[in-house]
Amino acid sequence: MPSLSRGPVWLLPCLCVLVAAGAARGEAVLTLRPAAVVAGPTVRVSDVMELGGGAVETLGPVVVATAAGGSVSVTLDAVRVALAESGANLGRLRLRGVAACAVEVRNLPAPAAAPPTPAPVAAGSPAPAAGATPAPPAADPLGDRLRHRLAGWLGLSPDDHDDLRVTAAADDAALLARPADGTRFRVEPLGRPRLGRVSVRIEERDPEGALTLHTVSVETEREVLAAVATGPIRRGDTFSAANVALRAVTIGREPAGAEAPLRTLDGVLGAEAEVSLRPGTRLVPGHLARPALVDRGGHVTVRVAAGAIELVAEGFAEGDAALGEAVTVRLGEARGPRARTVDAVVTGANEVRVDRF
Repeated sequence: MPSLSRGPVWLLPCLCVLVAAGAARGEAVLTLRPAAVVAGPTVRVSDVMELGGGAVETLGPVVVATAAGGSVSVTLDAVRVALAESGANLGRLRLRGVAACAVEVRNLPAPAAAPPTPAPVAAGSPAPAAGATPAPPAADPLGDRLRHRLAGWLGLSPDDHDDLRVTAAADDAALLARPADGTRFRVEPLGRPRLGRVSVRIEERDPEGALTLHTVSVETEREVLAAVATGPIRRGDTFSAANVALRAVTIGREPAGAEAPLRTLDGVLGAEAEVSLRPGTRLVPGHLARPALVDRGGHVTVRVAAGAIELVAEGFAEGDAALGEAVTVRLGEARGPRARTVDAVVTGANEVRVDRF
C-alpha cells in the first residue's frame, strides 16, 4: 500500500513484549461494564465485569452490592474492596473499564403459591369414581394466539413475546376473549405488521366446516428497557449513573423519522448531552453529542480508494468534525493559492476518507 509517511513501527515489538509479560504473570483481567441488569437483590462480580485471563472462576460469585430494586452504581473501588475482603490476591488482578457501572436491579418474581389442599369429602357424599378422567385444562383465549402471531410477525424472539401488549375495542375484545378450542382460527394481518394500530383478519371455521370472517383492529405496544433521564440534564452535562438509568418504558408507533430509544447504556455513560432534557425523557441517539474526531488545524491521515488500491496521504483539517461528518482537508504543507484541498468524510480519530478527487 503506497504511503507518504511511516508510522512508529518500532512500537509493535515493545507492545508484544508487554502483552507476553502480562500473560506470563497469569494476571486475571476484570473489565467493568458501563451498565448491567440484575434479577434479584444481589449484585456479583460476574454481573458487572467481563472476566478474562488467569483463574477467574472463583471471582465471579463475589458480592459487590445489594439492592431491593431500582438502580445502584458499582464503582471500580467498590469492586476492589469486595475482592480484597474475599481474600483475592489483588496483586495478580488487573481491574479496568469505566469508573462506575449503572446497575438496574429487578425484583425477583414472588414464588408460586402452593396448590390448594383438596377439601375433604363429607360423609355421605359421592366419592369421585376411581380412574375418572380429570377435566381438560381451559383453552388459551384467542387474544393470546393473536398476540404471539403478532410478536412473530414483528420479529420478536419467543422470550420477548410477553413484552408485547395488545388491546382492542369492546366488541373485538369479546371475540379475542373466546377460547381457541373446538374451532379452527386462522389469523392474518391486513397490511404490514408494526407497533401501533393494526388490522387483522380472523377466519373462524367451526367443526361442521362453516366459515366466518372477522376483521378486528388492535393497538400494539411493547414494554422494553430503555435509557431514561432520571434528573434534569442541561446541554453539555455528562451522562452518568446519577442522571440516567435503564427503565421499563412502553413504545408504540413512532412518528415517521423518529429515532428509536437507546436500549443500553453502552456509549451513553460518559457522553455529553447535545440538548437539555427533562426527567423521564427517553434518550435517543440525537440526545448524545458526538465528539469531534478531527480538530481544526489538526493532522489527519487521508485514505483514497482507487479501484482495488488504497492510497494514503497526510493533510490538515480545516474544521472540526465528528464521525461521518464532512470536512475540508488541506493536503501537504503548502498554503495559500498553492494549497490543494479535498472534501473528505471522517471515518475515525484523525482519519478521513476521500471518495473522489
